[in-house]
Amino acid sequence: VQPQPAKTVAQFFEIGGIDREQPAEHYRLDGLEPRQRLRGGAPGVGNGVADIGLGDFLDLRRDETDFARSQRIEQLDLGAETADAIDKVRGEHLVDRQIVATIPQGTVIADASDMLGKASGKVQSLSVHMLLGRPVAEILTDKGIQLFDASTGRPLPNIDASQAQLIAANAWVGGALPASTVALVTAETTEYRGALPAWRVGFADADHTRVFVTDSGKIAAVRTGTWRLYDFFWGLHIMDWSNHENFNTWWLLAFAIGGLTLALAGTVLLALRWPFRRLRTRPPGA
Repeated sequence: VQPQPAKTVAQFFEIGGIDREQPAEHYRLDGLEPRQRLRGGAPGVGNGVADIGLGDFLDLRRDETDFARSQRIEQLDLGAETADAIDKVRGEHLVDRQIVATIPQGTVIADASDMLGKASGKVQSLSVHMLLGRPVAEILTDKGIQLFDASTGRPLPNIDASQAQLIAANAWVGGALPASTVALVTAETTEYRGALPAWRVGFADADHTRVFVTDSGKIAAVRTGTWRLYDFFWGLHIMDWSNHENFNTWWLLAFAIGGLTLALAGTVLLALRWPFRRLRTRPPGA
C-alpha cells in the first residue's frame, strides 16, 4: 500500500466489517469525508476525518480530538469571537491536536491479514497512521486497542511515560516548552473521563496545562485553568457538585419544582388580586 501524502488531512487507512461482524466504524473516524468501501465478503478501504460530534462541541467537558470543529462553528454561525473563546477553553492556543504527520510516499505496509491474525479478540477495525515518526497499525478489538509496527507487522507495546511526554511536547504551541511531569491515570476524575489507562502530562506554565495521552498514543483531552473555571461554573449551573455531568440531580429537580410552584402560585394570586371592574346596578325606584 502506498498512501499519497497530503497537506491538511491526516492519512488514515481503515479496514472495517471484519468477518461481517460489525459495520466499518472507527471511534476516531466519522464520515465527514466520503468513504469508499467494497460491500460483500471483501473488506473495504477508506479515508476518514476525526470528529467528536455536535453534542461534545456544546459540552466542552468531553474534549476529544476534533479536526472538523472549525467547520461546525461556521455552520452554527457563532462568529470569530465565540470561536476564539471556545478555543481558549479547550486549550487549543497551547496544544495543537490537529498536527498530523502524513505517511511518506513509498512506505511499505505489512500484510494486513498477518497483523489481524496476531490480534487478540474480535477485530472491529484496522487503521494505519504515523506515530512518533513511524507508521503504526492500530487494531480495534472488543478487548481494546492493539498497536503493530505497520512496516514489519510486529506487535508494539503500549505508549510509555516518556513517549507520552514526547507526544505532548510535539503538540505544544504555547511558546517556549515548559518543564513537564508525567503521571499514570487509572481512574476517572472530574478533570478526565476518557479512555483508561492514560498518561497525564502536566506542564509548568501559567495555565497549569495538563495533556491526557491514551496508551495508544492519542491526545484525548487538554485541561487548562480556563477550562477548570468553566467546569466549576458548569457544575454550579447543572447543580452536580461531584461529577459535573448529571443533568438529573435531585438538587436541580427540587429547584425546578420549586420554581414551577412559585410561578403557578404567583399566577393564581395575580388572578385573585386583579382589580376587576364591577358593574354597578341602580337600586329599584332610583
